[in-house]
Amino acid sequence: QRTCNKTIVGLCTSAGREMGYAGYAPGHKVVEKTPLQAKLAAIKSTASFDIMEKLTRNVAQAPAEEKFRQIRLSNEKIKAVLVDVAGSLDAMIEMGWVHEGEFLKLPEGSKLSMAEVREIDEARRQFAKEEEEALKRRALKRTITPERMTG
Repeated sequence: QRTCNKTIVGLCTSAGREMGYAGYAPGHKVVEKTPLQAKLAAIKSTASFDIMEKLTRNVAQAPAEEKFRQIRLSNEKIKAVLVDVAGSLDAMIEMGWVHEGEFLKLPEGSKLSMAEVREIDEARRQFAKEEEEALKRRALKRTITPERMTG
């Protein structure tokens, strides 16, 4: 037995199961980003992803090593890739780092794992993909200009 909901075109039920358009199975549901994924998606710098991954990996691999649990934000390289790049500090804070004066510190008891390293790596891959697609669009736009179309 099959009935259709008149208010939603294409959404039918068959024996109590929801069906997609034209009787096909429903599509994939959109998975919302975690707060960390959302913060990482805002970062537009490969160098930022690189240093964030290194810092996070260091803590994940040696959680008791105090030197990895403190980052001096006034360090020139750190400032260039974390402080001066929009979203980078927000992502670090989302992972549990705390801003204390000129330092970013990971409080005692806070842990980072390879899961955060993988999240950073995935965000870096997504950013690289977006950059490559934008480059292709710009190159295509240059090759198809009105002057060339009129011949």
